[in-house]
Amino acid sequence: MYSDIDYNMHMNNTRYADMLCDFLPLDEVDALRGFSLSYLNEAAYGHTVSVLGGKQENIRYFRTTDEEGTPCLEAQLFLA
Repeated sequence: MYSDIDYNMHMNNTRYADMLCDFLPLDEVDALRGFSLSYLNEAAYGHTVSVLGGKQENIRYFRTTDEEGTPCLEAQLFLA
């Protein structure tokens, strides 16, 4: 979305946290204790970003890739 784009026409890094929270199932999450976000590559305007995920106990793992398969972000969300 346009509101996700920064001055350089890439996805703004501050938008990733909100986007990842949208992938958390409300019936499994009481509270979010913290994040660990590792920015790897920029997601350019006009590219489609895919979100892959997994879970282990109270941690949710995410990885985003652009349409060429280049990883953009790796993240861990720690649940309370």
